[in-house]
Amino acid sequence: MEQNDEAKKLHEEFDMLPLLIDILKDILTAGTNEESTRVGDVSATATSLKKKYEDAARLLTSLPGIDVSLDGQQEEILRAKEQLRQKKYISTHIPLASSW
Repeated sequence: MEQNDEAKKLHEEFDMLPLLIDILKDILTAGTNEESTRVGDVSATATSLKKKYEDAARLLTSLPGIDVSLDGQQEEILRAKEQLRQKKYISTHIPLASSW
């Protein structure tokens, strides 16, 4: 359940579409008599979107390994695969001490 809550929270952190829709709605209705209010609405919604974007960017930069290049990631994957291959070989070809 905790993992589901975490996934939901992460989705909400990066879901900017509702704010974009609100901005577009405010722009489309700006031709009414309440034009000054609508401009204020657009500005407030745009500010909310900017804050949400900044929060998401901050979250991304805090992720572990974000500073590792693609080449570095690929090297780490190759090392991990080699370790796995060696462990599989050992587990299938070297008998356990208890079986002696």
